Amino acid sequence: MGVLRTLIDDITVGTDKTLARTLIGVPSGFLLLQAWFTVKDNPTRTDAEAVLQKIITSGLSLAGQITDTGTSGVGAMQFELYPTDTLLLTPGQIWLFDIRIKLNSGRVYPGEEGVILTRDRITRATS
Repeated sequence: MGVLRTLIDDITVGTDKTLARTLIGVPSGFLLLQAWFTVKDNPTRTDAEAVLQKIITSGLSLAGQITDTGTSGVGAMQFELYPTDTLLLTPGQIWLFDIRIKLNSGRVYPGEEGVILTRDRITRATS
């Protein structure tokens, strides 16, 4: 079900970004209940020490939403990143991320793991 060694290299610091993800292989009879998108500079840090963490469910929130709970075996989700989030990701630094998903059975699985390389913005104006 999980995807390993993914590279996200299209985030510009200080801008909005929607991370849309598809999850193939949701077990038959189960549904995606919750998902976490976590960014750290070191995998040994606790989640409380994460640079960024978004938690979503099937209900729409500022963090994003599970848009397809996976009844067909394929789930979909999106995490919403805002300028205040992406400003935390220093350009040129390698950031580690993962997405963990929780099924309605209560079990938690890896959804995706990889690295983020951010770009610095050229224009600083926001209004």
